[in-house]
Amino acid sequence: VIHFDSLTIQQGTLISLIGKSGHGKSSLLRVLGGALLPATINAPGQAAMEGTFFMPCHLRILHVPADPQFIRGSLYENLTLGCTPGHPDAHIDRVRQICSRLGLAEEIIEKISPEDRVQLNWSNSLSCSERHLLHIARALVANPDVLCIHKPTLHATTKTAKAIIDLLREFVDRRGINLDERQARMRRARTCILTSSRVMSLEVADQVYRVDSALGIRHVPMECTAMNVDLENDLE
Repeated sequence: VIHFDSLTIQQGTLISLIGKSGHGKSSLLRVLGGALLPATINAPGQAAMEGTFFMPCHLRILHVPADPQFIRGSLYENLTLGCTPGHPDAHIDRVRQICSRLGLAEEIIEKISPEDRVQLNWSNSLSCSERHLLHIARALVANPDVLCIHKPTLHATTKTAKAIIDLLREFVDRRGINLDERQARMRRARTCILTSSRVMSLEVADQVYRVDSALGIRHVPMECTAMNVDLENDLE
């Protein structure tokens, strides 16, 4: 159970959550992503602990779990899942460009086509790293207002991890990936909240919070993240 007095996340920021394994990072991210409902807690012999959780209802929120999931369909259908048919977000050039920037092999990118009708069990047809990158690509293609993503660099090499973090930073800064720059100011601000497994995700974050089941959620000063002070054990 995580207890905290208050946590306010500004739209248009990149937030990194750190903390030891089992202390509630993933649970908090699931709450923020709408995959887990917060509950009033009744501790034995104590009054109910009341709180308020508010996420503006007009925001499109996407929760991205750590384990890649695929539907039975083509790669293009998987990558544009949730996109409106014909919408610019789902344009084939944009989809392929995002995959290329994440470092996916050309032979994989060539299989991404709206005309492709091949339906495979992609979980068995792709390597672990390929599944992971396609999982992240789908989230960026979906272009949500708030992206809640679990350990995006967990299965990546250092080079690929940097590409992932750079794209998540760009997603926030440019209000989406590979979109018309002329319309950037007309788009809603983008927010990315992630659980961190590498120091590099802390270095580009606007805010870092340590999640502890006993102490709650605590803001980590930026000078600590810059110097990696006492943070290595929290990247689990």
